Amino acid sequence: MKKSLLFLSVLTAISLASCGNDVDTSKIALDYGYDYKNDIVNIEEVEIGYTGLTNLIDKKESFVLLIFHNRTCLCWEDFNPLAVQFMNKYNVVFHSFDNALLEGEDNYGIYRGTAAMPGICFFRRGQLIRQTIYQKLDINNRKMFEDYDALEQYLLDNIYLPKMTYIDKDTLDNKIANNEDFALYVARSKCGDCNTVNKEVLYHWNDVNTTVNHMMYIFDIEPYYAGKPKETDPEYEEKYAKYEEYLAFKTTYGLSEAGNEKFGYGTGYIPTFQIRKGSTINDMITVLNDSVDSNRVVSSYFNQTRISNSPLLKNTGDVYLFDGKVLTEEQKQNWRTTVQLSWHRPVVELFLNTYIK
Repeated sequence: MKKSLLFLSVLTAISLASCGNDVDTSKIALDYGYDYKNDIVNIEEVEIGYTGLTNLIDKKESFVLLIFHNRTCLCWEDFNPLAVQFMNKYNVVFHSFDNALLEGEDNYGIYRGTAAMPGICFFRRGQLIRQTIYQKLDINNRKMFEDYDALEQYLLDNIYLPKMTYIDKDTLDNKIANNEDFALYVARSKCGDCNTVNKEVLYHWNDVNTTVNHMMYIFDIEPYYAGKPKETDPEYEEKYAKYEEYLAFKTTYGLSEAGNEKFGYGTGYIPTFQIRKGSTINDMITVLNDSVDSNRVVSSYFNQTRISNSPLLKNTGDVYLFDGKVLTEEQKQNWRTTVQLSWHRPVVELFLNTYIK
């Protein structure tokens, strides 16, 4: 059954591809899992529109998309509870999508037909690599749309499950209270530096390290974010109080020097990667937050003290000692676009390859 289901998905993808195009038949590594507080109840909870689809594609994510054309179609009604069961079992999200929304838009290769539905689309780094459409299969080979065990086998034949999982504050607090050992990536969904780390470092690591068994947990602090207001703001006092709450929040989770003497950086910055045992942070790096002046790095997370404190970096000499480093004119001009990333990327890769195995 295992080989036949994968083979049928490949045949279907080939039948929908343009003449002469090769179809990628390899498995995709899903980027993210989601540690739900509650199970998904129905497929409508994870449905997205055209803008949502475009965002996933623009962010170059790897994901599975479930397409339909008519919510009352019996084939779709039979299939979507099976998909929900898989999502709840493996803590993943497969967004559902009405392909009628493709009319007049770029379809990204997704099947536009009004019949033959539902379908399962596999995207790698924002590119559709194959899709399986219900009625494009022989009537005797549609089990993945009709039987849970067949769907589970089919999906596990086509994907690698995520090794990066989003958790909420309650889950993080429980891990800390229970004194668990875990790797944590503290990020913010609307943070440009975090999105740069995702695209330029984490996605590649995710794609090539498919045998990794450990999990890295992601804590998105966007819901708690508050910027520092200007004194001329008519709501200054109220906004400043929220800003102080945000500073305290970052201190609570060891991002700042006030909350983490060994590894904290200023008032706390992201992207940050931590190795924790409960409330104890045993190692940490904060990247893409160095500051430069006319010709040198005037403030870097990677100074002599933090490097000496870090089990990861203490034996690396001055390879990652960026604090005070003199810049060439070209490096200064390209600092934000390429140089800082080229310096920090190896540190993130070292962290991942050392701690996430």
